[in-house]
Amino acid sequence: MNKVNKMVSEIRDFLEQGKVCFGIKECLKRKSNIKKVVVSRDCREDVKKVLSANKIDFHVSDFSKQDIAGKLGIDFKCEVFGLKK
Repeated sequence: MNKVNKMVSEIRDFLEQGKVCFGIKECLKRKSNIKKVVVSRDCREDVKKVLSANKIDFHVSDFSKQDIAGKLGIDFKCEVFGLKK
């Protein structure tokens, strides 16, 4: 499995365990309980700046919001995924 598919697979695993925060607001509220943050490749720059300003490291996926939603089987688009500890 390549690195790109691994990132989506990791989000899927956390989703199945109920350990995903969707969106920047949830990630900011729960930042002490977040292990890792993944953003879509088309994530807005101002969102990335807010994450950086709050000292939250994030990884940029090679997939768009639409691609991630399709691969995860969710019926909404999201650009920020927080993976809980």
